[in-house]
Amino acid sequence: MINYRVVLITIIYIAILGGGTVFGIKPFVSGVNNSITELKNKNQQYIQSQDKLNDLIKLNKSQTDITQAQNITTLAIPKTPDYDTLLLTLETLANSHQLKVNDINLSPLTSTTKNTAATTASTSSYYKELTGSMSVNGTYPNIKLLLTESETLDRILTITSVTIIPTESDANNLSADIKFSFYYVK
Repeated sequence: MINYRVVLITIIYIAILGGGTVFGIKPFVSGVNNSITELKNKNQQYIQSQDKLNDLIKLNKSQTDITQAQNITTLAIPKTPDYDTLLLTLETLANSHQLKVNDINLSPLTSTTKNTAATTASTSSYYKELTGSMSVNGTYPNIKLLLTESETLDRILTITSVTIIPTESDANNLSADIKFSFYYVK
């Protein structure tokens, strides 16, 4: 008769002392260790790819922000001057505040200017400045509104000087001579 106890003890003894390859224990443990190492490597690659993806997302957002800023800058400082639009914008703004526009001009002078008074254009290496002047009649609150709302235009407008004097014909009305500058990219 076979002593099962001896056979069982022999099998355990062989497994513990290195005979595990016979029963598949070492190959199994080795396979598990290889799988764990492979999973760690794959996890590291995944983390690196997530970092790269996050960097790309940040870069894309930065590029979008830059593009939006360029679009805003293009509105505020266009590449070409549009004299007619500039003059019409100022005249419309003045008229919206019940101001009578006596004179408006922009340098360099165009056929759309109402007066041929000379104004100058200064330059920098990145933009060109168009200077001009505007003469309006109206009440002080309306002149103040014109100046305040000129700050909210889509285009950059710099008011360089304002001279307000009373009109001879009406004590409630004032005459304002406004000097300003617009800009465009060279």
